[in-house]
Amino acid sequence: MELLKGYIDYKIVENEDYKSGVMNCKDEILIPLEYDSLDSKTLQDNTVCFVAQKDDNWGLINAKNEIIIPFTYKNLNFPFENEDIIRAVKSDKCGIIDLKENVLIPFEYDYVSTDPVDSKYFPVRNNNLWGIIDKQNNILVSLEYDEIDYPKGDYVLAKKDDLCGIINLNNEIVIPFEYMDIFDYLPIGIRVYKKGKEGVVNIKNEVIIPIEYDEIQMHPNHTSVEVCKNNKWGIINIAHNVVIPCEYDGISLGSPDFNYFTVKRNDKWGLIDKDNKLIIPFEYDEIYYPQMDYVVVQKDNRYGVVDMDNNVIIPVEYEFLVNNLPLAIVAELNGKFGLIDIQNQNLTAFIYDDMFVSEDKIYASKNKKWGRIDKKGNIIVDFKYYDPMEI
Repeated sequence: MELLKGYIDYKIVENEDYKSGVMNCKDEILIPLEYDSLDSKTLQDNTVCFVAQKDDNWGLINAKNEIIIPFTYKNLNFPFENEDIIRAVKSDKCGIIDLKENVLIPFEYDYVSTDPVDSKYFPVRNNNLWGIIDKQNNILVSLEYDEIDYPKGDYVLAKKDDLCGIINLNNEIVIPFEYMDIFDYLPIGIRVYKKGKEGVVNIKNEVIIPIEYDEIQMHPNHTSVEVCKNNKWGIINIAHNVVIPCEYDGISLGSPDFNYFTVKRNDKWGLIDKDNKLIIPFEYDEIYYPQMDYVVVQKDNRYGVVDMDNNVIIPVEYEFLVNNLPLAIVAELNGKFGLIDIQNQNLTAFIYDDMFVSEDKIYASKNKKWGRIDKKGNIIVDFKYYDPMEI
């Protein structure tokens, strides 16, 4: 059967009997309201189809209500963003098929798990035990684990007998199953949990940061590590050198360049630099990282802006603020959104129901419809969209 090509302006609708169908923008019925469930899918060649459920069976139809895959499955879904293959359930077993019903992974597993953007490997489960297969159904990791993650490179995080370890795709143990949990698996190290404490090891299971901390927070692109010991937070580097001593009630990397840290003491937040020098005192309920030497602060459920000397630049009087300088500052006042500059001058009227900035584009909502404006309030895209992601 032919799929319908090109963009279709449609909506999935439901009647009082909870039956679903599809209508176009003129409220003309494209697909009768006869299905128990409908979910749309735009395929890689820009055709539109619908995963449909009817009488406890699942199939695939096009926008003309023609059957693409017959209603002989107990479940169907498209697990991948960039590939038109389907995870299906038949006779209580899970497998993978294509749009022509060719079987790619046979129906012999209790479940086939997937990664949304990568179809190279498949974690599979039988009898409550997990393993990993490739696209040719070759078993790479034997089905013997209680839990298993999707591979990261050549390595797989797994759990067996309530302990965690890491294996490779040759089913060889790389990190022994001796940890109560393994959290972050990043290039700078692997965060592990053992006997109530956290630390960091490398892929050879050599200890990088001793397993002695109450909690550790690592970051993918930096060697600074937030650590908690005896309920106090600080910063160390991956070589276990102290950057900021563990003396704060809370800490967060306060800027993308890691030169500033937001810190908490006695339920108030302040800002320090990488030398542990206090920049903004502990007087705020919340504080955000500096942007162009300006800091958004919150006190008593109101927002404002201070500079790096804690001089008030924008009074703490707004219900919400987001620093998007040099473009503008998104602000909320009396339940409405608008734009202001760093001198606290209005760039637009406060007439919008919601607003945000993405990639230097200003999205605003008015009367439940979204559009785009410039920083002076001029309309760039009319307010006609229900979802800003449609713009």
